[in-house]
Order: sequence, then C-alpha cells, then structure tokens
Amino acid sequence: MNDNHSFSDYPKILKIEDDGKIIALDKNGKVNTDLNIHTVSDEQQQAIFGDILYQPYRRTTKSNQLYDTNSQKSHNQEPHYNQQDRERELYLLDENKKAKRKNVWLGLGVIVLLIVVIIFAVTTYINSDNNEQQSTKQTSEQQSANQNQSNDTQGSNVNFQRQNNEVKEDIQSLKENISNSNNNTDSKLQALQDKVDSLKQEADSNKTNNLAEKYQTTVDDLKQAKDEKDNGNTNQMQAELDKANHKLDDIKSKFSSLFNDKEDTDRTNNNES
Repeated sequence: MNDNHSFSDYPKILKIEDDGKIIALDKNGKVNTDLNIHTVSDEQQQAIFGDILYQPYRRTTKSNQLYDTNSQKSHNQEPHYNQQDRERELYLLDENKKAKRKNVWLGLGVIVLLIVVIIFAVTTYINSDNNEQQSTKQTSEQQSANQNQSNDTQGSNVNFQRQNNEVKEDIQSLKENISNSNNNTDSKLQALQDKVDSLKQEADSNKTNNLAEKYQTTVDDLKQAKDEKDNGNTNQMQAELDKANHKLDDIKSKFSSLFNDKEDTDRTNNNES
C-alpha cells in the first residue's frame, strides 16, 4: 500500500486501501476515491488523472516526477481548494472509515447482548414451567393418593370411580407427552391400556361398561395421534387429540350423571328402610 500525504504536487496516488480503493489527488488537485485497483481501467485514469498512474501488471504507481514538466496545472487549480482542504478531506475519509468500524463492532455487541437476554428469558421460562408442572404433578398425586385411600374403604362402585379418575389424569398427561414427543410415551400408553382393561373388569352394569368402552376408544385415538406425530403429520395428530378431548368431556358428563343417579337411588333406599 502506498502512503504519501504530500499535497504540493498532483495528480498522484496518496494511498491504496486494503480493499483496493485508490485514494488520490486528481488532475485538479482534489481528493478522489472513485477508483479501485480491481476494476480500474486506463480510460478511467485518463479521465480523472490525465494519465495512467496505476499499472495493474507492475502493481506500481508513477511518481510525481512524471508531472514536473506540467507544473503549470497547479496554477489553474481552483483557488479555494488548497492543501489544507485536501488534508481535511483525507482526514474526514479516515474518520469515516473508523466510524464505520466502530458501528460494526457496536452492532455485533448489541446482537450478542440480545442473544444472551433471549437465552436467559427462555431458560427462566423453561425452569418456571418445569416447576409448575412438578407442583401440579405432586398435587395431583397427593389428591389421587387421598382419593385412593378413601375409595379402598368403599365397594366396587367406588373402586370404579378411583380407577376412572386415574385414567382421566393419565389421558391428560399422555396428550401433553404426545404433543411434546416425550421418550416415555409408549410405556405410558401401555400403562394406560392396562388401566382401561382393569376398568373394564370393574364395570358392573351396562352404563359402566359403556364408560369403559368410551375410554378404550379414547386410548385408540391417543395411539393414532402418536402414530401421526411419529410420521410428521402434526395437523392430523392434533385432530386425533381433539377427538380424545371431546370423548373425555363426554365421559366426564356421563360419569357424573351415572354416579349421581346411584347416590340418589342409594339415598332413597336408605330412607325407605
């Protein structure tokens, strides 16, 4: 790279930037940055410098002595554009280059900071969600344990209710597992199938048999949803989960009606006795 900051004679090349930009004094003594060593042609140099200063094959510049005989041109320059103006223009070019570099580093710093903030926010959200799920799971397990303890002291109908509650909770949990592609989904599906089979055995009437069969079709929907998820059919997976939701709502309604009717019947029988 050439670097010559003497402005007494021109035209000449002051310096060549790393990217190939030519900073030079043109034939009128003004700082020019229009040319680049990678694209410059002889015609462009003739138009701007009045001669060929940069020769690509030799990678050299002509010295000021080539123009010693042309010193008369210096008297024809515009009087307001003097050496001080040239120095100031070159200084401004350098400052502009420094400012651009500073802005690039500043932009990179902002991007890095933004990435750190996003990572922190996502981590906080995940931890909070995990804590909430753990708390919900513990509460559910405690409620189930309390319900199981109470049901163990009652007859076969109460045992059916307990298993019904467990199956409903497992179905809700499995829907989330399928949506999130958890690794233990297959084992949980099998465990749910075992509970539904047990529920069928506990059924002692047409109504409870119908509820057990409803649960079986709901389990079948969950299995189909997992297959669709494994095959990458997210929309079809959601459709199967929606079917399971609708059936579960129907089961809740029928279950409530069934055992409310039984309680009323038992209460009536007790009163008659």
